[in-house]
Amino acid sequence: MFGKTVRACALMTWLTASSLSAMDSGTAIGMVSVDGRSMPLAFAVQTRVENLFDPTKQDTLIVLSDRPLGPTAPDDDVEISLRARRGELAVVALRIDVNKLMTVTVSHKGLDGAAKLPGAWFQYASTKAGIGTLTLDKRDADRHSYGASVEFSAAPYVAAPGLTSDPVGADPRPARTLAEASAASPHTPSAARTTAAESAATARPNQAAVPALIKAMMRGNEYQALEIIHGGVDPNGRDESGMPVLN
Repeated sequence: MFGKTVRACALMTWLTASSLSAMDSGTAIGMVSVDGRSMPLAFAVQTRVENLFDPTKQDTLIVLSDRPLGPTAPDDDVEISLRARRGELAVVALRIDVNKLMTVTVSHKGLDGAAKLPGAWFQYASTKAGIGTLTLDKRDADRHSYGASVEFSAAPYVAAPGLTSDPVGADPRPARTLAEASAASPHTPSAARTTAAESAATARPNQAAVPALIKAMMRGNEYQALEIIHGGVDPNGRDESGMPVLN
């Protein structure tokens, strides 16, 4: 009886491995659910990121999504979160330290940002680097419920030439504080010598640049944030999804 059980388990493992090996690289088959709503996952990409505890080591980051990431790098968690809030993507990101699943981050329109869930909650199996399965029975966290069932074969990430997802780059020039940036904004009532043109800008803030301002502030790039504010963006405003700039 014991021998039959072992052979059955071995057969199941072999069938699973064969199924995963047959998958096209860069694909996923399955779904993630948030609050009972299921989203299909169809794409898979992997890259290397700095280890959470040892900067001399690297973890594997596997990103599963319902749509191609396009110019967004898989390790650009800020841009992925912003795009998810706008309903452009549903994303599940697995951070793996050697063979151990550390965290799973879910980004979805219905969440206030991204939800980082402990890897211990999940059933994770991998036949080789970038290829595996992920399962989560329904679990609740921070007023939301989550579930997942997906198999994947992640392709290595290669940045497309000439494309970047980071319009808010680092700037070597000295930066003023965000408080100074807000005080210098024409949208701040106490700003001195407000001109008629600045008043018009206040009435019609450049909402298209609000996500760039949010990204600059989340990354601590205060000089870039100041430049965007001077371009006519209200630092006290919100983006199209309702996310406040000063969150």
